[in-house]
Parts: sequence; C-alpha cells; structure tokens
Amino acid sequence: MLANARIVLSPLQVVMYAGINGRNYAEARKAFQLASMYDPTNLQVTIDLASLHVQMSDYKGYRSCHQKLIAQLPNRSNFWLGFMVGTYLEGNYTQCVDVIRAYRDTLEKKASVLRQELVFLEADCFVAENDLPSAIVCLRSGMNDVLDEDTANERLAKLYGQTGE
Repeated sequence: MLANARIVLSPLQVVMYAGINGRNYAEARKAFQLASMYDPTNLQVTIDLASLHVQMSDYKGYRSCHQKLIAQLPNRSNFWLGFMVGTYLEGNYTQCVDVIRAYRDTLEKKASVLRQELVFLEADCFVAENDLPSAIVCLRSGMNDVLDEDTANERLAKLYGQTGE
C-alpha cells in the first residue's frame, strides 16, 4: 500500500529542498522566505527557514523565526528554547536573560534537567557580558534547580578563580 503512495510537491518545495540538498543555502533561503511570505501560517516552512538560518550562521534570522513561531503557538516549549538560543547566539544577552527568567517561571518549581540548563545558560549570559559577580549570584541562587551539583560547583569555582574570591 505504501509502495503506491505518492508525495506531491509544489514547484516551490522542489526549489527549496533542492537548494538545501545542493548546499545552495542562499537560493534555499530566498525560496523559504518567499514561501513564508505567501503562507505566513505554515509552521513547517518557518521551522525549516529557522534551521537554514542557523546553518548559515544567521542568528538574527534564526531568532526572528522562533519569535514568529511563538506568536503563532505560544505554548510550545521548543519554540521558546529556540528563541533563547537565538538571542544568545545573536549576542543579545540581556534579552536572553529576560526570556530565561520568564520561561523558567512557567515551569514546575522542582529541580530538572531543563531548569538546570536554564540556570547554566543564564550564568553564561552574564559571563559573556563580563559580569562575573552576577554569574556567581545566578549559580548560587539557582542551586535548587540543579541536578548535577558537581558541574555547578565546578563552574562556581572557575568564576571565583576569575574574580579572585
């Protein structure tokens, strides 16, 4: 039954995927952006465009795609995580910290891998801004969210060493 199934692709889809497979990312990006313009509610096109942006190291485009996805489906956690990563890669650390804090408040208040990684990402934002005292405060106050205390303590020790404390 599946042997007789056919997949029907539009000419635009063929151009988009041929561009990706041929490593012609610029052409693929144009095609995806055109498809996104004609059908702004098509989540798959936006998701694929976000992946293409990150492959091209266009982090602003990656972040904006995830921002668009959040506007369409705000309850999807993977869109929020992508938005956080995009703001971090883009170098917008203040916005990344704000998003992390807002998102963490929506999670269950018990230690988990996700809450731990959010603490670590928030601390990394402070380190990237060269605000080591805030990174230390972030790690110390986030210890209730951390499952791997050895890694957290190692990060704290490095930060204390860098600050001379």
